[in-house]
Amino acid sequence: MPTLHTPGAINVTPTKITDTMDHNLIKPVSESEIFAMLKEMGPSKAPGIDSMTALFFQTYWTTIGADVVAAIKSFFHTSHLLRSTNLTLITLIPKVGCPVRSNQFKHISLYNVSYKIITKILANRLRPILPLIISKNQSGFVGG
Repeated sequence: MPTLHTPGAINVTPTKITDTMDHNLIKPVSESEIFAMLKEMGPSKAPGIDSMTALFFQTYWTTIGADVVAAIKSFFHTSHLLRSTNLTLITLIPKVGCPVRSNQFKHISLYNVSYKIITKILANRLRPILPLIISKNQSGFVGG
């Protein structure tokens, strides 16, 4: 039975990700990058499961910033995310006064702010290379 993967196949496959792109994807996250993602968040958008909005983190950054930075840097260094950071509450909000069908609701996912910062950093780092690694035939993960 023939094998589908041979070690030499990797060596002849053209790469689309340059060393510079790779470096930008895996470089250590900085406090300024973390704070920039926090500032981009709408201050009164949906709170996390802990009921905290980005406004709380933006307002009290000088007090809590070091702890937030340490937690986010820890994730990027270890790839371990605390279960409490990843908790999400999905709730339904009625689109009409007295909904009777499921399509008369919109869902909203309430993530905590640290999780939102992590996902924004990942998305911003991936955005420049996605057009290179996603096929033109694929529609998911492609803006527009």
